[in-house]
Amino acid sequence: MLTIRNDRRQIVRPLQHGYGMAQKPLDPQKLYRHCDPEGLGFARSDEVDQSVSILGQERALDAIRFGAGIDRTGYNLFVLGPPGTGKSTAVRQVMDAKAAE
Repeated sequence: MLTIRNDRRQIVRPLQHGYGMAQKPLDPQKLYRHCDPEGLGFARSDEVDQSVSILGQERALDAIRFGAGIDRTGYNLFVLGPPGTGKSTAVRQVMDAKAAE
């Protein structure tokens, strides 16, 4: 990182490729990580539980379930978070499960 400071602000920018850092070749063995299939707990992917499971987000799932349980018009779910974190998938799975009841 390159840090430039002046009286009022600090600007932090990544260094340009090849400037200020020594370039080292990447060892191909460091790209490989062995995964023992016996440790996965299933033989085929269709054996994996497909239920909603967002690690560390039990409160969020409880809120979605609570919102899905409101049987009145005029109520909506507002889900906020970074892209690609499974928000839409979680809501869809909870709503599908609710619709199947």
